[in-house]
Amino acid sequence: MYLGIESGAEPVLQVINKNYDRSSVIRTVKAIKSSGISCGLIFLMGAWSEELDAIHRSETVSLVKQLPLDRQDIIFLSEYQSSTKTEPNDEFLRIRRQTTALKKALMRESERRVQVAPYDINQFLY
Repeated sequence: MYLGIESGAEPVLQVINKNYDRSSVIRTVKAIKSSGISCGLIFLMGAWSEELDAIHRSETVSLVKQLPLDRQDIIFLSEYQSSTKTEPNDEFLRIRRQTTALKKALMRESERRVQVAPYDINQFLY
């Protein structure tokens, strides 16, 4: 089951108008996992000011550590694209650095018990 969690940081969730909190995410993922269903968790990267990048990274890692994830689950990192430019710009590079840092932190903290992969909305048909 795929869940668009977006961030483990409540200030980030407020900026992107998500009406839930960490405790509801924890309860939901625990209920799904207790039913024997694997999870795909999607975290958004860069849809807020640079000042929130560090709290997004630390609070997202903290949240993931509280979830009963295993090797059957996957964490997707979805990079926000605010323009249709094909050339990398400062915003693109900031988001790419943020994605790399979060992926490394998640891999380190989860002791590689969960997969972390990019999520490109352009590769999925709905």
